[in-house]
Amino acid sequence: MYKTGFQFFRGSNWVVEMKNLLLWGMVGLAVVFTMYQVNQKKKLQALLTVDEKISFFEVYYRRRLWWHVLSCVVSGFLLLLTARMIFIYFCLFDVLSMLLAYPSEFIIKKEMKEDDLMFVK
Repeated sequence: MYKTGFQFFRGSNWVVEMKNLLLWGMVGLAVVFTMYQVNQKKKLQALLTVDEKISFFEVYYRRRLWWHVLSCVVSGFLLLLTARMIFIYFCLFDVLSMLLAYPSEFIIKKEMKEDDLMFVK
């Protein structure tokens, strides 16, 4: 749809206003979510047992993953709404950041501050 130049509401002033509202809304949500994630990470590291940390980390990571999905969907919607190439880059950035944050052994140990964890393959 983008390659053909399709735009839902070509030349509408409210599209620009909607785009700005969504962009600033996502920036505000990103700031709030980042502060929330920092607090959750502190809670994760304060837990005493490894079992509690693992179950808490699953919820922690799932929320982070859903945030990336929401951000990518909003960027895709803005691409269709405005037909601007920059929103493709936003989508790609969200997908790449999701892949980079995939919980490997190193990331899990670092997030939980548990260097003695053993992973069974």
